[in-house]
Amino acid sequence: MKLIKTIMPALLLFGVAPIWAGTLTGTVADYNAAQVRLAHGIITVPSGEVTYTATTTIPAGTIFAVTLPFLFEFVTPPTLSSASESDVSSGITLLNYHGGLARYTVNTSISSGGTITMSSYTVSGAFALQQIVHPDVALPLTMQALGIEKPVSFKEFASDTGIEAYFVGAIQFIDLSSPSDGRKFFGYPGDTLTAVLSAIEIQAETVDFATSKIPILSANGEINSLSSSDTVNVELPGMLYGGFKVFSSDYSDCRSQFESGKVTEKALILYNIPINRELFFCATGTEFQMLQIFPTAFSGNIGYVEATTAGMPKIAGIPKMAGIPKIVNGKANRNTESQGEAYYGFTSLELFPVDFADDYFTSPDVNVEFPGAICYTYSDGGGSCVAEYPFTIPGDLQP
Repeated sequence: MKLIKTIMPALLLFGVAPIWAGTLTGTVADYNAAQVRLAHGIITVPSGEVTYTATTTIPAGTIFAVTLPFLFEFVTPPTLSSASESDVSSGITLLNYHGGLARYTVNTSISSGGTITMSSYTVSGAFALQQIVHPDVALPLTMQALGIEKPVSFKEFASDTGIEAYFVGAIQFIDLSSPSDGRKFFGYPGDTLTAVLSAIEIQAETVDFATSKIPILSANGEINSLSSSDTVNVELPGMLYGGFKVFSSDYSDCRSQFESGKVTEKALILYNIPINRELFFCATGTEFQMLQIFPTAFSGNIGYVEATTAGMPKIAGIPKMAGIPKIVNGKANRNTESQGEAYYGFTSLELFPVDFADDYFTSPDVNVEFPGAICYTYSDGGGSCVAEYPFTIPGDLQP
């Protein structure tokens, strides 16, 4: 008993490590990374993003600290208020701030279960958000009632590409029957050189792509928006493309061209697609070469044939391709190796900035509502092409 009486005054004088810890809850402040770059790392955080809940009584006179992530600094610190105080100025007042640390004085005690909220504030030095920081690894905001509760952190600061798109693929048939011989799309009343492959609409990302729950913010703290003059280059990846050209159009029948595109062995590229405007991606054959369209996914009744016949360049590491008929004397050879019909859909796309000054970053965030289907078939009824989703890639074509 004598020993306890001796020790207790010393504990009260010098203090002990707090055994309580408050809790932090809230919403991730998820920014358009490109706009953080354009704002030179200065961002505004909306009010009410994070709430601190005390787990023990915080007495009057306590110093309450708010700490930003590394290199972040307060430009305008937030005002703090407790849920039990109607007069903010007499509840918690700013003591001082420097760099990424702001300290406040609690003027009126806050009971266990009481909350502290933050007004809007501005910080500089948010350079880490100029590249993509996913919410699950968001940078922390830390709060502590000094000497009363342990510091507690919340994953508060994240960033995203700022742009997304909605994509719907079309179903098209490449007619292997004579006289088209794989150079035209099946049509009515006759085959056609031109067909629509898909439709797309690009827009500002306003909620995160992964969960559709976290708001995406511009650097000024408002809901993310893009310039009406923004344009986007869209890439549709694949394995081999040839025998046609691509372009965008305002019309689903591809009657006129909005912007020309580019065909490579690895992708179809559509240039200068505006935001907030539905456009259609179209393909038109050359009439002198078989259409070779192989997007990013494969399914159906696959028939394997050699890829070294006329007009079919061999791809390194892939000795066979699916669904391509052999060409004999300039015509599609209908034999046992090419009886199986195959179809191909676009299951992934990339959105690319037109130049470095754009207010969004390269993004794979495309909602593929239906990947479409591109099939080799015969107009006399030789086989069918039934679209299914999701697609699977046959083992022989796995990377």
